Amino acid sequence: MALTKQDAVRLYQILHKRNPESDAVAESVAGHSENPVDVVEWICNSEEFLNRQAGVGRDILRGNQEIPSVDVQTVCDAASMNELLRRVVDICSRSGETDPYWSVLTDDRYRMDRIDEHMQDFYETGQQSLALLTNALTRNDIDPRSIRSVLEVGCGVGRVTVHMAEQFSRVVGVDVSPGHLEAAQQAAQAFGRTNVELVHLTQIQNIGRLPKVDCLYSLLVLQQNPPPLIRAMLLGYLDRVNPGGVAYFQVPVMAPGYRYQVAEHLQNGGTGIEEHVIPQRVIFEVLGSLGFQVLEVLPDAWVGLPALSCSFLARRP
Repeated sequence: MALTKQDAVRLYQILHKRNPESDAVAESVAGHSENPVDVVEWICNSEEFLNRQAGVGRDILRGNQEIPSVDVQTVCDAASMNELLRRVVDICSRSGETDPYWSVLTDDRYRMDRIDEHMQDFYETGQQSLALLTNALTRNDIDPRSIRSVLEVGCGVGRVTVHMAEQFSRVVGVDVSPGHLEAAQQAAQAFGRTNVELVHLTQIQNIGRLPKVDCLYSLLVLQQNPPPLIRAMLLGYLDRVNPGGVAYFQVPVMAPGYRYQVAEHLQNGGTGIEEHVIPQRVIFEVLGSLGFQVLEVLPDAWVGLPALSCSFLARRP
């Protein structure tokens, strides 16, 4: 169905945040195509739209740089740490039972009542996430073929795991949710991956029992944990990397207005999946304490704006 002039005006107001320059422009836009999607794409590819989006991105980056201080507690006593972890395990376990695929990628196509028709698309996204690792390695003169074993923290339903298992000899997937791990096991079988080991891990101290690997990998997971847990997990998981091995992980490092104190969170924390931040300096401290060399830190798009998330690549000498 062709667009009307009124439709064109509304598209300008939504996408360009202004009215068309004239009725003639509105009529020209309306006549651009009979397919409304084509018109939206045409506007979104315009120089004006792209420049405005770039300006928004610059404002967000500048705003994060102007944050004067960060009130984030990253260390706590053992009892508080255990309680924080228990809550995360409970929340993730519930999501693994009710909506395991949607809880990994929050797209309504991946709800349980629709996942069957979109299962192939869902797992194809894992190839893109794996490519982030291999691209980062090759950018830093590391041959992905030199990696024999991978530890995936927060493997979820095996979205990336099954593709890693095609490329690497051994993949160990760790998760706190039995429901997610059950789906991951089904995926491994469906893809014919016999070199996948799945581990249910719900205690920080058990990280030290995991096998040593050549590569640590984690996306969209650490942020679901409060900052003291993020720090403790990084210390534990990074120590499972062999000498000469690498770590590639993503975590939010800054968000306007974000603050965190353990006592407040234990008293007022929510019952759903949360998104937390850990200061970048703490990540550098953890990496340095284990002798890692930071190779790359790049902003990524894994969390919603205006938070700043970064992907880290580091190597253990």
